[in-house]
Amino acid sequence: MAAECVLEMEQICAGYGGYDVLRGVSLRVFRGEIVSVIGPNGAGKSTIFKTIFGFLRPRTGHIRFQGAEIGGLPPDRMAERGLAYVPQGRSVFPHMTVWENLELGGYIRGDRTALQADLEAVAARFPLLREKRTALAGALSGGQQQVVEMARCLLLRPSLMLVDEPSLGLSPKFAEMIFETIRQVRDAGTTIMLVEQNARRALEISDRGYVLELGQNRYEGTGAELLASADVKRLYLGG
Repeated sequence: MAAECVLEMEQICAGYGGYDVLRGVSLRVFRGEIVSVIGPNGAGKSTIFKTIFGFLRPRTGHIRFQGAEIGGLPPDRMAERGLAYVPQGRSVFPHMTVWENLELGGYIRGDRTALQADLEAVAARFPLLREKRTALAGALSGGQQQVVEMARCLLLRPSLMLVDEPSLGLSPKFAEMIFETIRQVRDAGTTIMLVEQNARRALEISDRGYVLELGQNRYEGTGAELLASADVKRLYLGG
C-alpha cells in the first residue's frame, strides 16, 4: 500500500511585499515521516513554514493538506485542521507556569475531560513537564522551553507538526535532547517537518530531506542519500 501524502506543496511562489522568496518550490511529506528542509541562510526555509501555516499567502501554486487545498487559509484554520507550528525562537509565556503553558495548548478544544487526559499523557511521555510543573516557563533553559512548546502543540492532536530551527541558540547537550524529543514525537504518531540549521544532525534523524537554494529546490532524497552526496557535503555540510 502506498504511503499517505499528508502535505504537498506544488510550484509555490511566495514572499514579502513585491519580492518572492520562494520561487516554484515543490515538496511532499508522507504520514509517519520526519522530513527536513535544509539550505544556506536566505534560501527560504522558514518562509516555507510561514506559507504553509497561513502567515503568508502563496502568489502561485497549491498547498494541499490531507488532500484539501489550504493555501491562503489563516493560521487559526490550520490549527483546527490538524497542523501545528513551533516557530523559530522561544514562544512560551514566561510568567506562566509550565502547566499553565500546556493548558493553553488545548484552548480550542471543547472536551475538557479529554484535554486533561491528554495533559497527563504528554507529561508521562516527557517527565520534565511533571518535574517542572509549577516552575515559571521563563525560568527554564532554552532546551526545556522547546520541549514545553512541542508538548503544548501536541495537545492539539496534530497530524503534522512544523518545527522551525529547534536547536537555535542551544548548547550541544540541549540540542541533542531536542532532536531526541522530535524522534519521540514522531514515534508516538505525529508526522514532523523540520527546518534546522544543524543540517547534518537534521538529516541523521530524517526519513527524507529537501535542500533549498535561493528559494528553489536544489536536491532531495532520503536522509542517508543526502548525507552521502558529495555535492551536499561540499556545499551544505561543511565537508
